[in-house]
Amino acid sequence: MPKANWPAGQTIWKFRMVRQEGSREVAREMKHYNLDAILPPTPKPRKRKP
Repeated sequence: MPKANWPAGQTIWKFRMVRQEGSREVAREMKHYNLDAILPPTPKPRKRKP
């Protein structure tokens, strides 16, 4: 599959997730991928006639 040359800033966002682990709060940076920008649109399958 060919790879598009998308800048990382348009396809990946970083979010800080904070959660409780035991008695402490832990903050982690998570990546969110914008699949609409990464994956090409696919054609709809044709319906077969009965």
